[in-house]
Amino acid sequence: MSTLAILPEYIAFKGDNNRYLNSRHIRTQNRLKYESTNLLDTGVHHQTQTLRNGNVRFRSIHFGRFWRKSNPEWIFGDSDDRTGSDINTVFRPIKLDGNKISLLNLGNNRYCMRRVQGGQPKLVDTLTASSSTVGPLTVMEVEEAVRQREIYNIHYNMDESRVYNVAPFESGNVTQDTYNLTPLPVVKRVGFKYTQVTRETFNSSHSWKVAYNSKIKVTVIPKFVEGEATLEASYDGKVEWSELNETIITQTKDLFIPVPPMTKSIVTLILGRGSVDVPFSYEQRDILPNGREVHKHMEDGLFSGLNTEVFTHTVREISLSTLSESELEEARRLSVVDEEAAAPALSSKL
Repeated sequence: MSTLAILPEYIAFKGDNNRYLNSRHIRTQNRLKYESTNLLDTGVHHQTQTLRNGNVRFRSIHFGRFWRKSNPEWIFGDSDDRTGSDINTVFRPIKLDGNKISLLNLGNNRYCMRRVQGGQPKLVDTLTASSSTVGPLTVMEVEEAVRQREIYNIHYNMDESRVYNVAPFESGNVTQDTYNLTPLPVVKRVGFKYTQVTRETFNSSHSWKVAYNSKIKVTVIPKFVEGEATLEASYDGKVEWSELNETIITQTKDLFIPVPPMTKSIVTLILGRGSVDVPFSYEQRDILPNGREVHKHMEDGLFSGLNTEVFTHTVREISLSTLSESELEEARRLSVVDEEAAAPALSSKL
């Protein structure tokens, strides 16, 4: 079953010849032709009108008119029908791989394609609704026709957050030995160092990937902490929309462990990891190629994050009487070494 694509409002189409679909007046008609190499060319910009059933209409910004299938199959940018009552102006966007689609015109149930042959050279590479199947000539690569985008005023819906893939991270566990060589119980400080890896992505839950200079103003982010999604971490600056942001920080952890008399305690720091998804709303400011600013309130944001944290620790006790002479000598040496300086490094690479 075909999947309908959800398209951005301001878009450009690139054909299999690596050229943008341009609005051109050719042979007395407002035609669409794959010929431009410049996304900033105003002739390649089109505005999407999405209908309630998921079908779409397109308005050529250059012509100021909607696309229309003429008789029998040419696609012209000449319709002033603003309601969608003319079925020849309605298209079904079929999602392919990545940001590629094919457009089915509902006027004749044919796919739009790049014309590659015909008696008139000027009409080569123009758009027609003439293919019965999806093929290379029907494939259109979608790009957003925006010069710059800024996303701000992010509001997380923590009530709808989801925590998943929570599990111990066994390869990240680290062990430290501590000794009590005295006849009395003591509390020893055991120091650990480990590398905490955090990954976050800000994206849309249902639209095309934003690919044109998209910046996000972020002050706080959700984070997996003690089995829950909480707002804890802070950012100072901007991050890229839809790009994976990875932060690597060396953390320290001190544990205070009761050690019985004449005992070796083997302390293991247990690390875990967890993922969170949190929907969010945001404000979006677009600067179009013609310099016009467009402001929108959006509800389709989705934050995805993964991070490591300390789950717990374990202690295993061994009587010094069971140790060999060489092990006892090592215990005496370590007992006078600064514990914090001896903390082992942990690289918890995910």
